[in-house]
Amino acid sequence: MECAHHAGRQAVATCNRCGKGLCSECAERFDPPLCGVGITVFVGSRAGGTWESGLFLGTIATCAYWGWQFVGGLSSPLAYTSSSAYFGYTITKFIFALCFGLIVTPWQIFKRVKEIYRIKKLEKSIRDEAM
Repeated sequence: MECAHHAGRQAVATCNRCGKGLCSECAERFDPPLCGVGITVFVGSRAGGTWESGLFLGTIATCAYWGWQFVGGLSSPLAYTSSSAYFGYTITKFIFALCFGLIVTPWQIFKRVKEIYRIKKLEKSIRDEAM
């Protein structure tokens, strides 16, 4: 079997994705050994998972932030008698923050987008008046 990329070279390994032959130079490039198509598929499959998990974690963090801002305005009805009571209160507050964050976050995003459009409109009217 010959290398899929270098004609005339003897294959010493095969691509882990498609089984094409790879010479010693091509086989040493990646671990596990992959051809050009195999590395493209490998990188594409890993990038998708990273993007999705990043989006999920970003959404959770955003909801937690805005929910915490909302819940933080409420007063604490507990008298902290021990560190475990404070820890329990904080965990409960965080869970409520995530729940309220699912409601509050879209509203906060809407307000900020609306403000951006208002500023752009104001800038445009100032530019038009200057001309």
